[in-house]
Amino acid sequence: GHGIAHGAIAAGYDTRMFNLGAELVDRVTRATSGPNKEPFGLSFFGRYKMRENAKIFARYDRFQPNTRAADRVDADYYIAGLDWSPYKDVSIMPNVLATQYRARGAADAPPHHDVQARVTFNVKFSKP
Repeated sequence: GHGIAHGAIAAGYDTRMFNLGAELVDRVTRATSGPNKEPFGLSFFGRYKMRENAKIFARYDRFQPNTRAADRVDADYYIAGLDWSPYKDVSIMPNVLATQYRARGAADAPPHHDVQARVTFNVKFSKP
């Protein structure tokens, strides 16, 4: 038959000024025919409060779609930005997201890496 074995580990550290965290996910999908697949992911993230209304944040993810395949394309994701609250319950978050592709074995990675600049607006509505 086929089945899934899944493992995850998460750790974090929090203070009033900053927080740090890490997460690791490993999963084995047993195939009914053909080889088993094993996607793997790793994530590190952090936030630092510069002022009461301004924080900087960053995150790094490594994703490997199938660590058992010799020919594959792995990806590294980078996110960094500023979380600014000009008013209570309003956040403006300019951030940059970058993706770097890594070819393994005979796989073809995309010919270029991706970079995106974003601005996220967040408004929290609460009952009066």
